[in-house]
Amino acid sequence: PALELAKWIDGVPIIYYPAGLGSVAIRFKNSLQENAKNHVIIEDVIESLRDRSKSVVEMAESCVMFYQDFDVFDDKQASKLFNCQSQGIVDALYSKLLSLENWSAENIHSVIKEICDQQGVGFGKVGQPFRLALSGDGKAGSIDTCAELIGKHRTLARLQMAIDYIEAL
Repeated sequence: PALELAKWIDGVPIIYYPAGLGSVAIRFKNSLQENAKNHVIIEDVIESLRDRSKSVVEMAESCVMFYQDFDVFDDKQASKLFNCQSQGIVDALYSKLLSLENWSAENIHSVIKEICDQQGVGFGKVGQPFRLALSGDGKAGSIDTCAELIGKHRTLARLQMAIDYIEAL
């Protein structure tokens, strides 16, 4: 029912739903939260996706990554972003985030910046593979905020999945 509602209002810019968006998102939360162990606060998810979502349907599709894990990466995105060049970046993300004690968007951002500085690359070279590892399809809001909301354990599991994917190439 929630997806049908979203399809009904698809194409209407999100800026026209600032007050009502919460109730729509709560419906999505209820339909997506089959995996009860994942307790991500929907209001935080909405806020993290608000600026990057063109419609409620797009936001709903992006919400899935916070409530359900995935088994495969988008083939097109993975072939573009997961390669021998990104392997060192994904490995560095995993090891530095593993040792991160205070799991917050600010500290995750600092780790990303540190990797950029150490490897002499721009934020996109770290951010794009990280975004794909977190979301499975490369569609996500701010990656440091998304990683904070997804949680340390699940973020590391997704990075390990990316590492395994790259090593299998």
